[in-house]
Amino acid sequence: MSNDLTLATDRFELTPISGSASSEINRLIFSDPEVVKGLAHNTSTPHRATEETKRWCDRGPHSSPLGWSKFGLGFYTVRDQSGVFGQAGAVLGAAGLKLDFDDGPRVSGELIYAFGTAFHGAGIATEVASAICDEFFARVEGGQLTAHYWHVLNAASANVLRKAKFREDGYRSPAQVVGRDRATEIRNFELWRLQQAKPEHSTRIATEAAIKLGHLTRDGISTVDECVADLLKSVPPSEACSVPSELVAESVARGAAVDGFARVLRDN
Repeated sequence: MSNDLTLATDRFELTPISGSASSEINRLIFSDPEVVKGLAHNTSTPHRATEETKRWCDRGPHSSPLGWSKFGLGFYTVRDQSGVFGQAGAVLGAAGLKLDFDDGPRVSGELIYAFGTAFHGAGIATEVASAICDEFFARVEGGQLTAHYWHVLNAASANVLRKAKFREDGYRSPAQVVGRDRATEIRNFELWRLQQAKPEHSTRIATEAAIKLGHLTRDGISTVDECVADLLKSVPPSEACSVPSELVAESVARGAAVDGFARVLRDN
């Protein structure tokens, strides 16, 4: 670890997140529905995207000092230092740990990460997540890390977390992981995302949204029938014929059959 709290991997530099990266974090993550769908936010307006960006950028040493001062760890802006993904120093996304000091003598944390769509599938998340977790266990004795991902819809994160040495620890409903209010906002975001769907993506997005809304029925946020009706109303009129009601109903039922999030753990 350098004096400025920076971490480095073979290809990437991880610098403490701050407002100086907010415009890129907003553009790459919170203004792109294809990235946000893997998280648990509603960024359906520019204001909402800006607010979520600010929350992430406020996890740096000046705004969230405890983890940084005790262990030199926290939340990072991830930059390309290889030049492979564009200009050297370009922002690719953000990743880090939300640390919890309330579990008695044991320090725990949650791993969170997101990268721009253009950088998916290149091993960035695996390299960055592994580096952050390895640093945590090198510095925190007896610590434990968790992470959550949409297990029906996000096989890529399952692979990342398995390679970063996490093990499965069952399933949780959205409200159990993020609270009922945010779970309701996930519903609103998915309906909005479907309303904005381009013709070539409408069937895929309708299926994804229906599975998510199905998960939310397990929290009592809406019924299966309400989900199907809301989804069909949100399909752009020009695409109604390409999104059969049977597909929507089947996808809602698929989501309703299981909790939405897989929880994974990593110990020393």
